[in-house]
Amino acid sequence: MHYALTLSFLNTNWKTDFISVSWLFTETEENYAKFIQPWIQPIPLTFSHNTEFERQRKQKKLEESPSEWQRFFLVTKELNLHYSSFSLLRGLFIKWSLPQVMTIFEKLSKQIDPAIYQEVLTGIRGGKTKSEYSLG
Repeated sequence: MHYALTLSFLNTNWKTDFISVSWLFTETEENYAKFIQPWIQPIPLTFSHNTEFERQRKQKKLEESPSEWQRFFLVTKELNLHYSSFSLLRGLFIKWSLPQVMTIFEKLSKQIDPAIYQEVLTGIRGGKTKSEYSLG
C-alpha cells in the first residue's frame, strides 16, 4: 500500500505561511512517479516570501530546476510552500485517496465478522456508539 506513505505528509505543521513538507521517502524521479503523480494535477504551486529579494532568489532557484519532479520537491520542501498551495495539494490527495480507503473498508467489512467490525468502528469513534452520535 504505497499510498499510506504519501498520506503521512498531511501531518505537516501548516499553522504558518511557511510550510516545509517532510516527505517520508527519498525525493527521486521514481518516487515522484510512484507516490505523487497518481494524485497530482497540473497546478501552480506558490512559495512564501518576506521580501522582493527573497521572492526573486527563490524564483530563480525554481527556474533553474530542470524537471517537474525536482521543482515539485523544491517548492514543497525547501522554498516554504504557501498555505494556499498546501491546502490545494491536501485536497487533491484526499480526493484521490478517499475512494481507495473506502474500497479497503468495503473489503474489510466483507472479510471480518460484523461484531468485530462494529468494535473496530466504535474504537475509531473514540469508544462512542452510533446512537451517541445522533442529533435527536
